[in-house]
Amino acid sequence: MAPACPGKVQNMTTPLSIRIPRGIVDTRAEVAYVAGRDGRIVCLSLETGDVLASTDRASLPLAVDKGMLIGWSYGSHRPNVIHLFSAARQGRVIPVQWEQTLELPEWVDPRSPEPESFMLAADIREDRVIITWEAHARYRGGAAPPVEVEKAALYDERQIIELDGKDGTYVGKPRVEPLPPTEPATPPPRPGTTVVSYRSGTTWETQRWRAGAVDACLIAKPSEPGIVLLIEAGLGAEAQIRLTGNPNAVAAVTLDGSLIFIHDPDQTERVWQVFSAETGARIPSLGFDPGSEGVSVVNDSIFYVVREVVKGKRRRTLRCRNVPTGKPVWSFLLDEEAVKPAPPPPR
Repeated sequence: MAPACPGKVQNMTTPLSIRIPRGIVDTRAEVAYVAGRDGRIVCLSLETGDVLASTDRASLPLAVDKGMLIGWSYGSHRPNVIHLFSAARQGRVIPVQWEQTLELPEWVDPRSPEPESFMLAADIREDRVIITWEAHARYRGGAAPPVEVEKAALYDERQIIELDGKDGTYVGKPRVEPLPPTEPATPPPRPGTTVVSYRSGTTWETQRWRAGAVDACLIAKPSEPGIVLLIEAGLGAEAQIRLTGNPNAVAAVTLDGSLIFIHDPDQTERVWQVFSAETGARIPSLGFDPGSEGVSVVNDSIFYVVREVVKGKRRRTLRCRNVPTGKPVWSFLLDEEAVKPAPPPPR
């Protein structure tokens, strides 16, 4: 399977909104809405990273289309209640246009640190806002409990809610949707291969993913150290492309599944080796920042979060790099907290 355009990312229609770490991009307005250090949503210029506007409340961005921003925040009194809202930028502020309360089942914990415990998404369709939430709960005690206790703590649910985009009122009743089938932790085995994990957002994954018109996954061959991209195009057609020969290399896949970033920790030069997930084509290398996670691509720029400790403070910074040149463009501090000193050794 020959690369469609060696050395370049294949041009596709740019969607109106694209997820980036901690936020979402409005490609039409060329701005990003991200969760800032004080909890409020801030609107950043994609070109400069300057703050253009902000909300007046602690909240998280969900979707944006034609200037309409959908966000959400935690309830203040009950842990299973969240607030949805619509807002639109006006000068330096992003005032709320409408707000709606969503009461979840009592077993749902939106604040859980487990990334799969609660997931929330929004889709703006014409004059409707489609909200989808999915939650899972498991027994979190210590020793293994009796079977009946473990079953009583087991919950899985997915609902779709439709709101009027003009005033946020409910349209019909919430629909309970069947949960999507659980993907296998590993792809169908290939003789003599193992699955290679990769970072996607803030979590490590092993499943195959969709990259354009193909399915992709990362594998390793004991006889050939390193990471191999396995591309499956259907009807038995496949290609295997060796991305690196270092078994210690680390892989990351962009949130849209289009690019693979490989970092070789044994190299003296700090760079990402970048490949098209659909074709295996090599893209010009980009500078690597230690602590990087959650890479996403918007046009000619990549966005990623860096975790680091600076002067006794633990920081998370959103950074932007230009893909053709590899040069840093801007960075924005998302949050920081003082590093707690280690307890003194016992005497």
